[in-house]
Amino acid sequence: MAKELIVIESKKFLTAYTDDGIDPYIKQAKELVANFDYDLSTATSRAKIASLSSKVSKFKVKLDGVGKDLVAEWKVKAGLVDKSRKKMREELDELRDLARKPLTDWEDEQKEIERLNAEKLLAEQKQAQVDQDHELAIEQYKTHLREVSDKKISDALAEKLLLEQQEKDRIARDEEIKQQAAADAKAEVEAERLKAIDDKLKAELSATEAKVKAELLVEQAAKLKLEQDWLNYISEAYTINDDLNAKAELKRLADIAEQNRIQAIEDAKTASSNAENARLQSIENERLAGIQRQKDKEKQLKIEADKRKADEEHKGRVNTSILNVLVKHGISVEDGKKMIALAYRELLPQLTINY
Repeated sequence: MAKELIVIESKKFLTAYTDDGIDPYIKQAKELVANFDYDLSTATSRAKIASLSSKVSKFKVKLDGVGKDLVAEWKVKAGLVDKSRKKMREELDELRDLARKPLTDWEDEQKEIERLNAEKLLAEQKQAQVDQDHELAIEQYKTHLREVSDKKISDALAEKLLLEQQEKDRIARDEEIKQQAAADAKAEVEAERLKAIDDKLKAELSATEAKVKAELLVEQAAKLKLEQDWLNYISEAYTINDDLNAKAELKRLADIAEQNRIQAIEDAKTASSNAENARLQSIENERLAGIQRQKDKEKQLKIEADKRKADEEHKGRVNTSILNVLVKHGISVEDGKKMIALAYRELLPQLTINY
């Protein structure tokens, strides 16, 4: 296989650019590229790849030049020639790019490597600057620590005293809350005691009313019995006269009186039983109400304790958040704590903490 491209002979110009006569020349260029032994390992071999691409490009130029000459001589068939030229240019441009593709890919890869190396170098330079700034900041901080060592001791003592005062204030507040809770509980117990007395009086009154009603019923039954005895006496008197109609009427009245007496006794028993049941139910209701009041009291105390705990935790989180912001802006932890403590005790009129 020839390593050089054969240009069209002048006598074959017309044939080459008509009836697809240019295809053999394109084919020989393709075969030259297809049979080329690509090697990217050395500069010489990469130069050969570039040379191959250049040959194809020059071959295209030569063939194109032949076509141009033919068009100049043969205007009538310019359309056919231009068509072949276009086809030739496109395919040979594509072939040129294909021939150079391994080298182009390699060059692109080298550019990417160079870009990555440049980015790495820039990152290393930035990191070196960060390290340098960090070391400088450490030295400045050490100097600052040496300069304010005495002040820190004084501030620490002041903070300790302030924290102790805060603890005393907190204990005082808790004691005040406990005393208030005790007073509320005492008032609640007194109210419950008065209510229990009132409920007991109501129950006793109900029992007394039931007892009176029962006594009245018993008295009514006794009266009915006297009436019955009187009717019996009358009946005996009428028996002497042997008056049948009177006897029947007396018997009817006697039966009615007996029924009324029995019903009065039953009503008295029922009233007495209801009064006792009402008394027992009142006692049970008072016992259950006392249990429920104790449960409600314990629940309320727990709610208040949980509320106080949640309030302390919330204030702690807010104080920590404020301290982090102060430290972030260059204020020491000790100074930040002192500022927060003073603001908490409202000793800084211009600075308040919104919890």
